[in-house]
Amino acid sequence: MTSQQSISKPGRIGISYEQVASECESILVRGQRPTQRLLISLLGGSASTIQGHLNKWKENRSDKATPPVALSEQMQRALLSEISRINSDTVHDIKNQLSDTIGDLEALTSECQKLNNEIEVLQNEKAELNISCQIQSKEISQLRIEKIEIENEILKERAIGMNLAIKITTAETRLEVLAKSENENHQLKQQLDEMRELLSSTNIRFAIVEKTLADCQEKNVESSERISSLNSQVADQGKTIELRTKELFSSDSRVEAANARLESAARELSNAKENIATLRQSERVAVETAAELRGQLQILKLPKPVLKKKDSNQDTKETK
Repeated sequence: MTSQQSISKPGRIGISYEQVASECESILVRGQRPTQRLLISLLGGSASTIQGHLNKWKENRSDKATPPVALSEQMQRALLSEISRINSDTVHDIKNQLSDTIGDLEALTSECQKLNNEIEVLQNEKAELNISCQIQSKEISQLRIEKIEIENEILKERAIGMNLAIKITTAETRLEVLAKSENENHQLKQQLDEMRELLSSTNIRFAIVEKTLADCQEKNVESSERISSLNSQVADQGKTIELRTKELFSSDSRVEAANARLESAARELSNAKENIATLRQSERVAVETAAELRGQLQILKLPKPVLKKKDSNQDTKETK
């Protein structure tokens, strides 16, 4: 038992010969050649342990090697035809997947470009609305200044009207006191008429000023409504831009997925090319094996010397 362990584990304990032999057979099935570096990367262990097991596996495999099997030309042609068909179908499928992925990627790229253009247009519209809001704000400020000036003028006109009313009252009092004097009465009446005319013109001016103030207030209300409308439009544009931005991010993620699919299709195409190369190598090996078998058959067809019956039977058994 100790001798078997020493033979199966020449070196570091942990990687057995059976593990190395099984992994070498798996590597051969995949169409690769088992090497020390490849086995270490797959199983681990030290280089001396892996190399000892690998050498032993090669010796055992060379002892168990069997002569290659002969293949007819018809079988070889059928095998090559099937291999070519499988490779052609695989490459065709991979090309179709690659073409579909590229089409999806182009569509997503076009959609992203459209979204970028729409966002740019919306940003321009938002900038224009901001400029319009600034202009409206300036107009409102100017209207407010004009309103203050008009209100000051109204106060002044009211003060003038009050002074005129006081003067009229004083004149009427003097008119009553000086009623005895016709000349003075006449003069006072003239002054009173003038004052009344001045008061009338003042009232007219006051009415004009009040109308102007009312117009300014209406303009102020309209401007406030326009600003409210512009603010709501700016808010709507901001929401639209946010939605477009989210759609753009979603499109970016879809583009990344399409790129991943494209890379996967490229890797599948590379694997298919490697499989084609492996199949071609197998084809060459099969052709060489067939040639060796033909040579062996020609050797077997050579004339044999006549021997005894017992020897000929033994020779027949050996040939079988």
